[in-house]
Amino acid sequence: MSSSPCLRQEMGGTYFGYMPHDELVDFLNLLLEAERAGARVCARLAVDAPTTELRRKLREVQQDEVYSCGLLIKALQTIDAEISLKVGDFYEKVMALETLAERLTLLNRGQEWVEKKLRRGLPQIEDSRIRDQLQEMLVRHEVNIREMEIQLANFL
Repeated sequence: MSSSPCLRQEMGGTYFGYMPHDELVDFLNLLLEAERAGARVCARLAVDAPTTELRRKLREVQQDEVYSCGLLIKALQTIDAEISLKVGDFYEKVMALETLAERLTLLNRGQEWVEKKLRRGLPQIEDSRIRDQLQEMLVRHEVNIREMEIQLANFL
């Protein structure tokens, strides 16, 4: 026996496994704070990059991080949510490391962290516009992770 469309609307998206509004807001703001920190890390590491190619790649990743911030802000606006102004503590963690190789490795692990968060969260997002934006963000992170692994292999 199937439910009527009216009953489905009354039950809400959480019945079907979607994030409740407050959880979605927290999820999007957590990612926004992380992306801000990632953009800051890339900007700083680009200054220390010993090669033009690595500097170029770090600037590309930084641009993607900034772009992702824009997507997340747009998603938060779509659901009339308060937008966090915080920057994640990732920058301090990266800069506490001594060598550029260690910093680049942690940068890539941070990209992987975002990728995992997105993979877990995407199926729980009911709004297809937000889901599509986050899917684009996921693809950009996947590409950046692979390309940074190549840079790391050449660097180490």
